[in-house]
Amino acid sequence: MDADDRVDYESVAPIEINRELLLRLLTTGTLSESETELSQSDLAASKQMKCNLNKKTSAMYLNGVIFSRYLIFLKKHMKHKYNQIWSIKIHTMHEVQQGLPPDVSSHNWQLINAELDKISINIAEGDLSAIIKGDQAQIDRIFTRIERYSKIITDSNFLKFEDLKEEERYADDMDDSTVHNLAITDENLSELISLRQQNTMRSNISKPSTILTKMITRGITKHSSKFIETPLIGKEGALKNGPEKSLTMLDNGLRIRGQNSAFL
Repeated sequence: MDADDRVDYESVAPIEINRELLLRLLTTGTLSESETELSQSDLAASKQMKCNLNKKTSAMYLNGVIFSRYLIFLKKHMKHKYNQIWSIKIHTMHEVQQGLPPDVSSHNWQLINAELDKISINIAEGDLSAIIKGDQAQIDRIFTRIERYSKIITDSNFLKFEDLKEEERYADDMDDSTVHNLAITDENLSELISLRQQNTMRSNISKPSTILTKMITRGITKHSSKFIETPLIGKEGALKNGPEKSLTMLDNGLRIRGQNSAFL
């Protein structure tokens, strides 16, 4: 018997989440129609702002299982569609446990928090404690943050997930060998960094009333461009620090700009 089959979810109070988020979770394969007992087509046609989850899916949302699946999908999507490289480890995300939130949430969200830190999304200690205790508003916010971060480093169409092929959707058997960082070398690192910078600049320019205005108001613009061009992140820095460390430093730079723009 699967461990999940021994869990009694009757004690879980059903929750409701944003309908558009739920539709994205179904579209990407993060959740299945059988798990949610909801039709993707019905959700797409609905005008409701929020939708109810059943008891088991509510538990999966609160205990971090759904978020861990979404993170796995996003890592794969970023790599294959945008050539963005995330150092999140899929095998670590597979270590999250099914079960009642009070029993497994601490284990699961601690794992998730450690992986998010690798892409410079940091959860404050107090917020993490609230998440572990089942604060849905804080969990909702983590979904919002990972989606905003993803849009900032890609483009405004990121969340549409149009024309996804079946093999591009989430799958339980996905692992680090199927979504790996191919050929990250000193020779191609400059190209990868340039791609990230271009995606970020395109995203910023497309939202002048939000990001750029706030950056200018807070006096960040003149510093952020200088930060991105520093040799520590450029080709010379790549030779000194190695490809992985240099890409991590660039991600940290994007995070700083995102936080100062009130986007993360």
